[in-house]
Amino acid sequence: MSETVRRVDLAARGVASSFGAGLFVGLAPAASLAGPWLLVSLAPAVVLGALAVLSTSERPLDTAPVPLRRIGFALSTLGRLAAAVAVAGTFGVYATPARPALGALGLVVVVCAAVIAGVPRVVFRVAAAVVVACLAVVVAACFAIAPVTPAVATPDGGSPLGVLLAAGLLSVCFFGTDPGGGRRRVGAVLVLVGVACFAVAAAALYQLGAARLALSPAPLRDVLAAADASALEPLLVAGVAVACAFTLLGILRGLRVAGIPEVRLVAVAGAATAVGSLFVPPETALAAAAVLLLGDAAFRFVAVRHRGAGR
Repeated sequence: MSETVRRVDLAARGVASSFGAGLFVGLAPAASLAGPWLLVSLAPAVVLGALAVLSTSERPLDTAPVPLRRIGFALSTLGRLAAAVAVAGTFGVYATPARPALGALGLVVVVCAAVIAGVPRVVFRVAAAVVVACLAVVVAACFAIAPVTPAVATPDGGSPLGVLLAAGLLSVCFFGTDPGGGRRRVGAVLVLVGVACFAVAAAALYQLGAARLALSPAPLRDVLAAADASALEPLLVAGVAVACAFTLLGILRGLRVAGIPEVRLVAVAGAATAVGSLFVPPETALAAAAVLLLGDAAFRFVAVRHRGAGR
């Protein structure tokens, strides 16, 4: 395989695995926290996401004492499972809004089968192109028509603390940007995903405003309705389906437990995800995933510093 082809494949894998609950559902709770400063919160979100991704590159816990390895394993595994529940629930909210759990279950079954069977590299390229094209169409539709001014102005809210909390929540958008192959490629995917998230968030704020966006269970669907572009909803659902499927695929493929075969591990994780999506709303699961995964990243950074000081 040529180096150029390899770079394209790695970038496509990172892009396809990044857009999920963080973008399609997370904009609403982030807007309730940051208010009109939602776009500002994306800058620290990118930084937090980059640090979280890079925290796994040196694998500092491999040589740590057993109790520390167990703590890191618990944070990482529970964070991934919470993220999986959030992604499955997000698909259900968009694809089968009347019965979200049914859509979540269908997605879990399909993705578990794909993890076990394997996915060709070319499929990741197609998935990345589909998701980016879908988001581009949504953004263009939002800016093509002026937003309707509400009859009664509502306070947008937001605070400096809210901006930081929103940044932590939205950082989940960038946890899938590590395609492997070095920090330079991680940076390239981070930039692409960051630009796409910024464009979508700007379009949502333009059409709905922070107050209305904060109340939306499916922000991009409501954004299209506000822009008088509901005819594009099937395209949006297709993009959400592809994005959620490949984000969930990346989450499940990242689960590793010594001594447990991959088939059994995927089956158990898939069952836990399906059950979790029955009882936990995607925005709640997303918040839990952000806390756990950022905690895992912080724990790894402390382990790196401790190991460096001990040399």
